[in-house]
Amino acid sequence: MSRAEKLRGTDAWVRFLADKPLPARGSSVLRLQKKLGESENDISVQHLARLIAQDPVICLHVARQAQALHKDSGQSTRVTGIDHAVQTLGLDQLTPLLDSLQTLRLNPRNPVQKMYFRSIANSMHASVQLADWLSGRKAQFNEEARLASMLYGFTHWLLWLHAPLHQRLLFQKTDREEVDSALAEQDVYGCTLQSIGRRLGIIWGLPELVVKALDHGTSPTAQMLQKLHQRAMKDPQLDSEKLREVSHFVQQPLFPVKLSNWLALTVTLGWGSSKATRLSDIVSDLLGQEIDNTRARLHANCAEAARQYHVPGTLSPAAELLMNETLIGDTDLLEIRQWQSYLEEYPKPDMPESIHEIEQHSANSAISRQAKETGAGGHAAAKNDILTNPQLVERLQQRFRAPDPNRKPGSILRDLMHGLNQGIGLRRVALLRTHVGQQQLRTVQVIGFEANHPILSFEFDLSVPSLFKRLCKEPACISINQRTRNRSLTTLPDSFRALLPGDDCLLISIFMGGKPIAILYADQGERAAPMSDFYYDHFRKLCAAANVALKSVAAP
Repeated sequence: MSRAEKLRGTDAWVRFLADKPLPARGSSVLRLQKKLGESENDISVQHLARLIAQDPVICLHVARQAQALHKDSGQSTRVTGIDHAVQTLGLDQLTPLLDSLQTLRLNPRNPVQKMYFRSIANSMHASVQLADWLSGRKAQFNEEARLASMLYGFTHWLLWLHAPLHQRLLFQKTDREEVDSALAEQDVYGCTLQSIGRRLGIIWGLPELVVKALDHGTSPTAQMLQKLHQRAMKDPQLDSEKLREVSHFVQQPLFPVKLSNWLALTVTLGWGSSKATRLSDIVSDLLGQEIDNTRARLHANCAEAARQYHVPGTLSPAAELLMNETLIGDTDLLEIRQWQSYLEEYPKPDMPESIHEIEQHSANSAISRQAKETGAGGHAAAKNDILTNPQLVERLQQRFRAPDPNRKPGSILRDLMHGLNQGIGLRRVALLRTHVGQQQLRTVQVIGFEANHPILSFEFDLSVPSLFKRLCKEPACISINQRTRNRSLTTLPDSFRALLPGDDCLLISIFMGGKPIAILYADQGERAAPMSDFYYDHFRKLCAAANVALKSVAAP
């Protein structure tokens, strides 16, 4: 791929990663080669499979090769576990496969290699957790699920090795800024890692269960996740029908594969986080154990995973946190002095902020907040706020509240934007229409913005967790100001954050017939004085009146 090609979106990342190597740990390959060099009478397929299962990268290559062999022979058989893959290849094909693998010996001073091996350790952690959860069951898919759990996170391995600057930025957003992982991935990569993994899994011919698990269509909805936690908490609000729905979902082979990887990735940021606690509750319900026993079991599995896949000089962050809860891995793995060399060697993230500014972002934000608090370079809110045209606001409120089934939704929304701008005095207003069926949000109309302003071309995927997704679940009005800015900005995509002025703005969702049809955005322009509650109150009241009008008209 040429350095000029833009790395953003699933297609671009799949093209970039499709032919990238995944080197195996040198000691693992050497151990297997030594074993294969022994007399055939001393070698058993089961023992080889156990050795291979201790290295997720070798598992991937073996499973991929076995799946390709089935396909080349015209068989529809799928690889159902490491034992099956080893039996499919046999000793004759395992030897040349191992000889052909690239190997990597860790340089402890190379943070990229350390994070590569740590991401592999996270996948081993997920597979060990799943193997323990399913150990009491006699399910036929146990080995297949364990292999799928081990390979589910292979996209993280690839990206830490071949795009570490992007992964470093993703880590900063999820850890330090506490941005939702799916939203952070959308910001950094222009897509989710799950979508990249699914496409690569198809191209590489990975086992069927891996590809299915990486399909967004098989992921639980937010409502299902809530029901899972409600069942774990024995919430009496769950009726028998909902309980049956949850039970059916839990019995699917994909569920433990996803749950084990969610847990392994989440606890790398702390075992005591709210997300880790909720996942532990769900695992406790899955196992039918008390929560304290479940947590002890999860910790023991984490330690066992670290023992099985141990690379000197590295340790899974989850395992480190068992010993020191205040330690969040090597947060300085890519130190500032190393940026220049990495910028020349690896792809550079395509972000609204320069990669050089990332490390200074938090400090600059703090300086900016302090300046506003002390009045330096800022503007005090007006003491005597008044409406630009109170008569227009009053007329619109009366018109909106008077039933008129002949009015069209588009006309109501246009009048509302006119009232916000000319009546209340909000200088810039944008109408973002929702297309729930397509899970899309896009700008369709603006007032007060320059003709070439980037908000005119703004689009966003509503399936990605964000403030926009929350606004589309229920009517709400949000004021982003000095007091709420830090909390609110972490829930907005970077592509929208880059459009916001330095000061305050307002967002509100518009519903009709119980469904979201639009989100309205308003501000006072660049370098404007902070907005007082006066504008928030009138913005909310006029939009509420428009919602009344929309209830009396037919759906668009």
